[in-house]
Amino acid sequence: MKKILFTLFIAASMTFTSCINILEEMFLNKDGSGKYAMTIDMSALMEESTREMLKGFAQEEGAEMPEEEDGPPMEMDTMILFKDMPAEMRGELSRPDFYDKVAMKMVASESEEIMKVTFQLDFDNADDIDYFLKNMDKLMASTDDEDNPLGAMGGGGMGGMLPSAGKDYRLFDISKKLLKRYKAPAPAENLEEDENMAMLKMFMTGAEYTTIYHFPGKVKSATNPNAKVDGKTVTIKGDLLEMMEGKADMSTEVKFKKK
Repeated sequence: MKKILFTLFIAASMTFTSCINILEEMFLNKDGSGKYAMTIDMSALMEESTREMLKGFAQEEGAEMPEEEDGPPMEMDTMILFKDMPAEMRGELSRPDFYDKVAMKMVASESEEIMKVTFQLDFDNADDIDYFLKNMDKLMASTDDEDNPLGAMGGGGMGGMLPSAGKDYRLFDISKKLLKRYKAPAPAENLEEDENMAMLKMFMTGAEYTTIYHFPGKVKSATNPNAKVDGKTVTIKGDLLEMMEGKADMSTEVKFKKK
């Protein structure tokens, strides 16, 4: 499944850019808890012209694609609580209770040309966010299996798009009136030598990584030069490929009022 998807992704990258964009959002409460969400938007792959192009390329390459069934277009809008997933579909975490905090929303619509996967985390503190980002690829035991909800949508390996994945370091600090985000570490030295990562990076050309922070009170200041402040909200946009390479600096310090 993954090999076919990577082949099609490369074909798509030769035709258009920004096939995948990531939206990261944090909704912060006064006590430092809140909700964190990461949405992987693959809607470009649902456009009719794109699907026809990929189908033709797959046929030329001899890839076996599932036959289209007669009937209404695919429509999916599903929320999955990780705590309710069968144990065999969940990965092994050092904090098993963490599954109580995580949910996944999947939206796919051929009629509206939408395909999005959103991971949602109810966090108690900044440590929960760091742990979530570090272990994204461990949340689901296997995404090669098409019976696995994320695998069926071609997901998996999402953490590979983030320099923080699998690394034990601190990304966030949250205090009463201050949020700190540190610069992500540089990727491993062998990143350039990984064939799958090289193909994925080619596919990410032109893709955006957007972070939006929602605070309980008015924002007083934000240090990142690309930060856009609007009342209680701070938005920072970066290049996804540069994020993967550890070149984009999304670090910032945001001072805000508690109400």
